[in-house]
Amino acid sequence: MISPETTGDKSLHKTARYADEWFDHFNPESGLKDKSIKGGLSTTLSQVIVFVVNTLSTMILARILLPADFGLVAMVAAFAGFVSIFKDMGFSMAIIQKPKVTHDQVSILFWFNIFLCLFISLIFVGLAPLIDSFYHEPRLFYIIVAYAVSIFISSLSVQHNAILSRKMEFNKIALSNIFSGILSVIVAVIMAYTGFGYWSLVYLTVSQSLFATLLLWYYCPWKPKLLFWQEGIQSFLHFGAGISGFNIINYFSRNMDNVIIGKYLGSTMLGFYSKAYQLMMLPLTKLRDPIITVGTPALSSLLNDPERYRRYYHRLVFIICFFSFPMTVFLAVFAKELILVVLGSQWIESVLIFQLLSISALIQPITGTTGVILISTGHAGRYFKIGIVSSLVIIASFIIGIRWGVKGVVIAYAVANYSLVVPVLLYCFHNTPIKFWLFIKEISLPVLHTALMGILLWGGKVFLSYYLPPLPVLFIAFLIAVSFYYFTWHLYRKGKAKIMDINELAVICYNKIKYFLN
Repeated sequence: MISPETTGDKSLHKTARYADEWFDHFNPESGLKDKSIKGGLSTTLSQVIVFVVNTLSTMILARILLPADFGLVAMVAAFAGFVSIFKDMGFSMAIIQKPKVTHDQVSILFWFNIFLCLFISLIFVGLAPLIDSFYHEPRLFYIIVAYAVSIFISSLSVQHNAILSRKMEFNKIALSNIFSGILSVIVAVIMAYTGFGYWSLVYLTVSQSLFATLLLWYYCPWKPKLLFWQEGIQSFLHFGAGISGFNIINYFSRNMDNVIIGKYLGSTMLGFYSKAYQLMMLPLTKLRDPIITVGTPALSSLLNDPERYRRYYHRLVFIICFFSFPMTVFLAVFAKELILVVLGSQWIESVLIFQLLSISALIQPITGTTGVILISTGHAGRYFKIGIVSSLVIIASFIIGIRWGVKGVVIAYAVANYSLVVPVLLYCFHNTPIKFWLFIKEISLPVLHTALMGILLWGGKVFLSYYLPPLPVLFIAFLIAVSFYYFTWHLYRKGKAKIMDINELAVICYNKIKYFLN
């Protein structure tokens, strides 16, 4: 196993540009727990830093550029978001999941990825006149060309990112995300100050792709062979097709609510809905995504040890539930105070939408872990089928719910999500080390403690809101919620054992952060 941090392996790191050692799975016997925690922390910290940098850049650029500049770029970004799905085609997940991967195989996938992205980028440019005519905006043509170039540049580092993920070197991926984010913002701000207008926003995206690609090549100096085919590569293509198919279908289902609400209810109601959705999902995704990112290669490395695979997955689910359940309930109970503090009184109509969305948000983090199981066990076809069925049910719920306005859409969305839970879990767990009843057992205690906390908060909200303004209410209620939720786990033996695991995790995270800061 290659480890650039160890002196003895430095020569290997420098000379193994072509070696198959790059593609060994991380050895689960050499500190899987420590590596998982380190990877989760690295991913979380990078997301937080990039979020802060992007927020600051938006505040700066919004004071220099015109709203029309942002709107012009947003027109293209909507199409580019869909096109960028094809830059990977699921090959990175295939590299992460496969028990054995060779230099020749990854080289073939690299060139396949390059030519595919070049083809897709050219199609995107070819569609530019149609997009121009749709918006009646001729300036979009060159913006589309720039975005196509950005997508192509990103494709050059897909395999390098996958190799680092397979080796669980998430600290290097995190550093590339942080530095590319900071450098691209510097480019954009300088361009905005010097009068480049909307092009500063375009080059924010292009330069970020370029810097990220260069950094990933630096952290993973693997170079592909000039090789385009060999026997056995079909399995990678089939696996990637399943992942890519799911991503395409999932993209449409995730965005169809905005399309339907915007078309039938107008931009104002869409604004209330979209802000409520973003505000609800932002903290949950920041919690879930690092765990999922680290969990996929970790579980892939445990395929030959079903018992350890099962324990690792159950712990992953418990950690997600332990934090996401009380967070969602807290946000739902104090939705009004949160929206008044974060968005202002003009967004008060989003409160009920926000609370109704929390019903679906309660289960989404844990149902999202089904993808980890299907990818790590190589069931990409099953993953694709789940995506098709789930998307059809969810889109149908939007169409039915729109008859009763935006609240009808949100309620129908919740009904669709809960109706899918049991069938999706049973189908996902079939022929895997995970058992449905053990999954239910793992989430039962977080559900119980969250329910007790929710009852306490609902009663305390009436008293706090009567005497205090929104910000102090949020602060005091948060302290009460955390204290009550944490200490109720100490009331019985099994709860004590579970909270000891969380305490141990917290201590390790603290020591990692302290070591990093030192």
